[in-house]
Amino acid sequence: MEARGIPTTLVITEPFAPIVAGFAPTVGMEDYRASIAVPHRVSTMDDDELRKLAESVIDQALACLTDQLTSEPSVATSQSVPGQRIRSA
Repeated sequence: MEARGIPTTLVITEPFAPIVAGFAPTVGMEDYRASIAVPHRVSTMDDDELRKLAESVIDQALACLTDQLTSEPSVATSQSVPGQRIRSA
């Protein structure tokens, strides 16, 4: 979608951040920065927990979609916070 000019934001859980960082360059997206890492195990969250998680990252997701990110992204780690942005390593 990005290649077609449609902004996207990838919301992933923390353990998958290194995979995204490593894969993005292989498909020509070396500068891809629209990933948001959230804590792992969203599958065990109930509706209220998921709603709170979504609310905690919605502004960042909108910023990714409108290309208004202002801070330098960082690589997500197990100590990352909800909504931490990641980039290619």
